[in-house]
Amino acid sequence: MPENELYAELVRLREQVSTGLTPSHFPTPTLELDNSPERCYFPRKWCPIRKIQVAKTFEECDEVNECLWFLKKGLETYEHLQHGQLKRRKRRRRNRAITLSDTDSGSDSGDDEAEASSDEEGLVVMRKKQAQVVRMMETRVHELIEAHYRRYPQWKKCYDPELRELNYRLEKVE
Repeated sequence: MPENELYAELVRLREQVSTGLTPSHFPTPTLELDNSPERCYFPRKWCPIRKIQVAKTFEECDEVNECLWFLKKGLETYEHLQHGQLKRRKRRRRNRAITLSDTDSGSDSGDDEAEASSDEEGLVVMRKKQAQVVRMMETRVHELIEAHYRRYPQWKKCYDPELRELNYRLEKVE
């Protein structure tokens, strides 16, 4: 993609985000896949055109384990955003205490405060979008598990350990 087209696309996306318009009703799950040989698993499918294995998207997953993998990655992203917001809040409090004790500082502290709060607001928006994505993934995982239970009643408790772990983490999603 030429540089001027890339810049135009970035400007369009920035305007779209600032106005609050989204191309679809549901946010699409985005996930960076490290498909290096060191990483042992990611959902993949055979691409007949390229004649190689390519990464699946969440929508293409139709097995419980694949959707569980995406859900765990989505939860990791959400928890990372939550942790980043807490770190920024702590840093802002620490900087405010230093600024209050330092009488030589001029009007710089107000600008730093505004920048920190706008960063935090951005994290809040990203975290809310990620929470929607996680809830959508959770719904899909439960649908697939219910279908699996109906198809194989003898394996009714096979996903209980994963569900216990996920339910503990999902309780913290706002």
